[in-house]
Amino acid sequence: MLNDDGLEGLLGAVKDLDEKQDQAEGEEGAARSPLRALRAAFESGRRSGQMAFDRLDPKVRQILAGGNGDSPWTPLAGDHCLTRVLDIIDLREISRLGKWKK
Repeated sequence: MLNDDGLEGLLGAVKDLDEKQDQAEGEEGAARSPLRALRAAFESGRRSGQMAFDRLDPKVRQILAGGNGDSPWTPLAGDHCLTRVLDIIDLREISRLGKWKK
């Protein structure tokens, strides 16, 4: 397991996404709906997920990819890959439960 993929690294990425959203008020940035669309794309398959990931703001891609450069995938044995993107999106959603901006 990579250091960035531990719980502390994932929570740090969530914090970075929240800061990115605060800086990008009014921009797409790390807004909730693009991340939900990204989740749906990743659930549809690797190619779909990669295409959606490539359309994100470069700073958001960097946060989500962590130590993998500009790729959301960590290669495993054979043709298998692992991603931390879905974990980060889920943790961000959990941290926002019960919060509502007026």
